[in-house]
Amino acid sequence: MSRTASDVISARTIAALAERRAAGARLGRPRACPDTVLRRAVLLRLRGATLAEIAKGFNRSGTPTPGGGAFWYPSHVSRLLRTQDAVRLLSAYEGAAA
Repeated sequence: MSRTASDVISARTIAALAERRAAGARLGRPRACPDTVLRRAVLLRLRGATLAEIAKGFNRSGTPTPGGGAFWYPSHVSRLLRTQDAVRLLSAYEGAAA
């Protein structure tokens, strides 16, 4: 395959993914974190809680991490809040509050 054919395929793939994303489609593998945990993290963050405070709250309540671990770290919360589902939820809640 020539370099130009590869570039054309790449450009078409990027455009198609952007189109699906713009239409609201969820891309990638399914999220391992339950919806309730995601919503709780998003709401706490919107109320001003730090990543460390959210992690401590999950640890106190015994909430398992998305990977099945027993202990949350602020980095776990940060990654969770950067997922496309969390970003969409954050914008929906912020839009409703405006």
